[in-house]
Amino acid sequence: ARYLNVGGGLGVRYLSSDEPMPVEDYCRLVVDAMREALKGGPLDLDGPNAPVLAQEPGRSLIGEAGLTLYRIGVRKTVPAPGRGTRTYLAVDGGLSDNPRPVMYGSKYTVERVAGGHPWTYTTDGPGAAISTTGDEKFTVSGKHCETDKLFEDVDLPADTGAGDLLQVLVTGAYNSSMASNYNRYPRPATALVREDGRLESIQRRDSWDEMFARESVPGDI
Repeated sequence: ARYLNVGGGLGVRYLSSDEPMPVEDYCRLVVDAMREALKGGPLDLDGPNAPVLAQEPGRSLIGEAGLTLYRIGVRKTVPAPGRGTRTYLAVDGGLSDNPRPVMYGSKYTVERVAGGHPWTYTTDGPGAAISTTGDEKFTVSGKHCETDKLFEDVDLPADTGAGDLLQVLVTGAYNSSMASNYNRYPRPATALVREDGRLESIQRRDSWDEMFARESVPGDI
């Protein structure tokens, strides 16, 4: 074998508490482990037929390059056993564009965008004017008809409500590739933000014609 692919594994900082391993340390760890595992065999890394080790760093390259914007449609406070009440923020997305929280409990950083504008471009860069200090906990839920709890116990300003925009950080990896037309919801568009703040569409939103293009109704119905 000329190449030996060890797969992925390089992490990204989904939460401020996350501490992804530095690339150099990760590579050293993998190489040392593979050298020990292959020692004395036909793929011995110190032998004449040593393969080239390959790694798939996709998430670490693009994860932090993307974010998702949601518009809040409804704010609702309901009784919650053991904690008094729970306040929900229902947004215009959910399971169809990010199934990871429901599937395996993925955590993300959620922030309210200042002034309700998706991008406030300043000399400090896009998104500089955002509200990150929260004084109330919210549960952000999607718009689908089954369990669609996106983010639980999110700290946001107490006056967050209908019409506000939320930005979910580090969604550059997996979200677009895992998005679906679940419950007949169109997949969202994706925009590229240039350094000068200009937006360019790089993936358009699904159209209704595309959504129903695979349907075929028998002539006698």
